[in-house]
Amino acid sequence: MTVLNYQHLTQVPKSFLISTVSDNQHEILNNILRLHIKRKQIDCDLTYSIGCFYKHLPQPIYKFDKYPQTEDSLPLETAFDLEANTLHSIVIDLPFIIRNNKGGESINTCKIANRFNSFSSAKELYDANDSILSLAYDKLEKKGILIVKTMDVIFAGKQHWVANYVINKATELGFEMVDLFILIANKKMLRSDGCIQHHARKFHSYFLVFKK
Repeated sequence: MTVLNYQHLTQVPKSFLISTVSDNQHEILNNILRLHIKRKQIDCDLTYSIGCFYKHLPQPIYKFDKYPQTEDSLPLETAFDLEANTLHSIVIDLPFIIRNNKGGESINTCKIANRFNSFSSAKELYDANDSILSLAYDKLEKKGILIVKTMDVIFAGKQHWVANYVINKATELGFEMVDLFILIANKKMLRSDGCIQHHARKFHSYFLVFKK
């Protein structure tokens, strides 16, 4: 489906049923546009990376990333200069991988090389969520929409219920959660690597939708 096909689908046809579960993130994002944003375009992406969300959607007006990967995206710290209470919609898609850095290179070097795809500790993951959720709340207008893609993780044998943390933190800031979508992985490992399994392997992530 092309961008033009998506652009006219800002209203939900009466005969069209939107489901909470999909194996296609572009379908989920388009459905969020239809149901909640009700515009053809997302205002701002605070974690743009290389723009994978927008293969079938119009590009956001503002593009930020901690380590910008495209010529038209800006460093995340410059997002603080945006006027408060002005944006209609914001997207957040932080990394969900935690890994120890036991090699010789610095944590920053590792993150830049991997487009900031991992955190060095669980604390760093939670702190990043705290900071970016607060930033989004400050910049969204009243009744503005926040979309957060997130995933629960296991690190050092411990479950980290990141989605619950995000919901609780967003609610604490003043957001109201208005919807939830579940993205199912297309490819699944059917066998373990020989290790003893203590937790169910996660093959899904979430798109959480909040209103300010």
